[in-house]
Order: sequence, then C-alpha cells, then structure tokens
Amino acid sequence: MTPDRETLQIDGHEVTLQRGGSGKPLVLLHDTLGPLWEGLPDRLARSRTVVLPALVGFPGSAYREDLDTIEDLAFWTLALLEQRGLVGADVVAEGFGGWVAAEVASRWPQTFGKIALLAPFGLRLASASPGPLFELREPKLRAALFANPDSPTALALVPDMPTSMEDFEVRLTCDRAAARFAWRPYLHNPKLARRLGRVRRPVLVLWGAEDRIFPPACAEAWRAALPQASVRVLSGVGHAIGLEAPDAAAERIEAFLAR
Repeated sequence: MTPDRETLQIDGHEVTLQRGGSGKPLVLLHDTLGPLWEGLPDRLARSRTVVLPALVGFPGSAYREDLDTIEDLAFWTLALLEQRGLVGADVVAEGFGGWVAAEVASRWPQTFGKIALLAPFGLRLASASPGPLFELREPKLRAALFANPDSPTALALVPDMPTSMEDFEVRLTCDRAAARFAWRPYLHNPKLARRLGRVRRPVLVLWGAEDRIFPPACAEAWRAALPQASVRVLSGVGHAIGLEAPDAAAERIEAFLAR
C-alpha cells in the first residue's frame, strides 16, 4: 500500500505525516531509521488507519534548534496529536518512538488509548546497559538491529554502502535527529522509571530475543514500572521488530488492541 502524505505546521515548522488503511486511527511513532512505511505500518494498515508522522528532525520534519531534550519532543508530539484530533487514539511505538510515547503517556495519561511498545528506549538497567548505536556504521549497525543481518530486508534497509547520495543524506539526517535527543543521557531518561506508574492504560511490550541494543532483560523493567503491562518476547528477532517480523508483531498487536 502506498500511503497518502500530508504536510502540517507545528510552531510554524513543517511536518510530514503518512496515512494509510481504513478503520480506527492508530498512531505509529518510528524508530531511529526514520518514518519508514515498509514493514509494520504497511501490515497494520490492513486493519486500522495508520498515521505515521516524521518526528522532529527526521526526514520529512523540520530540524528545530529550539528543541533538544526528550521533554521538548514529548510536548511537540502532544501538539501534533492535538492538532490532528488524535488524542485518545491507540499508539504503536518502536524503539526511539517508544521512548517518546512513554514520555508523553507518563506526563499526560489520557493522551493515548492502548499502547504497544516495541523494544523502547528510555530505561537503563545497571545489569543490562544498552549497546552501541550512533557510532556504528552500516555493517555493524545492521548486525545490531537485525537478528539476521544478511536477510534481504536487512541488506535493503541498511546496505554496506549507500546506493545514492540521497540515501546517504537520509542516514545522516536520521542519526543527527535521534542523537540530538538520545545522546546524553544515552538512550534513556533517568527520571522516566518512577513516572511510568502514572500510565494507567493497557500496555503491550514486545521485545526481540536477539536484541543487541537493549537486551530482553529490559522488558521486565518495563513490566515492573507499568501498572497494566504485559510482555511478549519474539524468538529469532532483533531490535528492529517491525522490519524483521512485521507479521508476527502485527498479529500480537492486533490481538492486544481487540481485547
């Protein structure tokens, strides 16, 4: 499915939003590879109207010098949801986007309906520190994101060398955008864990058993912090769940949303 694209303004800055499918709206917040429609968004659009915005600074969204903390990004996301009439919608959020969703939900618990988090950033365990991410170049980055880094999907999305200057610029843009909010503290907010108790919504936490950025032990930290969380670990899957196992992820998400 080819999604529709629309452009909106937040604080006078352009943001691109992709929309596809039919049925109740489902907000999807993307990971560090950017707002890719391939994989999980396309699969979920079979049952819901998927709304996929480009987060601040990623391809399709203006870079903002005035936004540089995860709290800034949470307020920006709330503004986007309010403008598009999406407050109260269910949300599926991957990796970096999962962290954003958790920050929003912990501040404004009524913002989302049901919440599905796929290997979210945001929490750090002393016993399971996150692996490297921003400093990795393509072959090692692919191995960090995918359980099978030699799969056609992994090679297509994270090739050893960019196939064009445009692809190279997209990769740099994504890295810059994610690092701006997630570099220091590295991939987490030390205050988030104690705030998650405010999230009085059903939450599904999906994790890949072969995640090399955040080990599966982190899933238990999310279960412990969230009052209504359930956890599912997918065998043979790495960090990029929505790209590596879109069908398996979608089946679990759709069952969760239907309950």
